Amino acid sequence: MVPSKLRVLAGVSLLALSTFAPNAASAANVPGIRQDAGGTIAINLLEIDPTDPPVESGAVVDVSNPGGAALAEAIVTCAESATCPFPGAVAQYALGSQSAANTAIVDGILSVGANAVADGAAATAAGVIQIGLWQVAGADDAAENNISIAGTVGIIADADAMASTGSAV
Repeated sequence: MVPSKLRVLAGVSLLALSTFAPNAASAANVPGIRQDAGGTIAINLLEIDPTDPPVESGAVVDVSNPGGAALAEAIVTCAESATCPFPGAVAQYALGSQSAANTAIVDGILSVGANAVADGAAATAAGVIQIGLWQVAGADDAAENNISIAGTVGIIADADAMASTGSAV
C-alpha cells in the first residue's frame, strides 16, 4: 500500500540476460521517484513518515553460469523518465519563473541500491550508483533545495563476484 503523501513508481521489469547463461540470469529494477514542478512558483515535496513502508528503489542483477563466464552489472544513473537508461534514483526538479523549491523530508526509511552478483567459472560483478538523491531548483527570484533526514537514508552499491576456476573481479 502506497501512503497518500508519497507517490512511488512501483513498476518492476524483469530482464533475462541470456548472452552469458540462458535461463540463469535475473534482473529487477525499481524505478525510484521523480518529481517535476514548473510554472511561476514551482514546488516539490517528498515526505516519508516513520509509519510509511520503507521506500526502496534501484537495480538487482544476479547472473549464474557455472561452466563459463558470468557478468552482472547493477547500475543506477537517474530517476525514471523516458530518457533514463538505468532508473532507481530519487530526483526532484523545480523550475519556476519566480521561485522554485524542493524539499525532501525522510523520517522513515529511503534506500537506493545497486546489487550485482556474478557466479561462474570466471566472474565479474559491478554495482554502480551515479545518482542516489538529487535536487535541482532554478528560478529568477529564489531557488531553494532542502533535505531533512531524521530517519534512515541508504545509498548502497554492492557487487559480489564468485569464480570457481578463473578470476573474480
